[in-house]
Amino acid sequence: MTHTISHHDITSRVMRDHAPYQNHWNGADFKSQLQRFEFTGTISMLAASLIPVSQLTFIAGIGLLVWILFRRQMISKRRFRAEALESNKTLAAQKAESARSLPLADAPVETQRWQVAMFELHRDLKADLDTRIAVVNTLLRQVDERIAHLEKMSR
Repeated sequence: MTHTISHHDITSRVMRDHAPYQNHWNGADFKSQLQRFEFTGTISMLAASLIPVSQLTFIAGIGLLVWILFRRQMISKRRFRAEALESNKTLAAQKAESARSLPLADAPVETQRWQVAMFELHRDLKADLDTRIAVVNTLLRQVDERIAHLEKMSR
């Protein structure tokens, strides 16, 4: 069962709590004070009359803690977004650089496979040619030595 407090309950409670001071106020002054108090807010009056100060302090502390944690989370999210944006820019620049250095870097998969096969074929053919060039150079050196030896013998 929930208990709701009506406006009449609050007014009667304020009047009861302030009954000892009615000697100092006349009726009209008390009513104007009550209206001014009602104008400042029924919630604040309710909070002041029903919740002890220690509980209000505790609630205010919890509220402050929640605000601080929420603020820290927002700041860290903002920092994370800024870092993510910076890293995305860096990655985009690196991708653009690698796209310029590697032909067909953004081509379809089949084209990239063909490109890899061509690079491997190029490497194999170059290795074969380098080997043949080394053999020809060795043979030329041997031929030069024999020519020099024959010229020496013919004199």
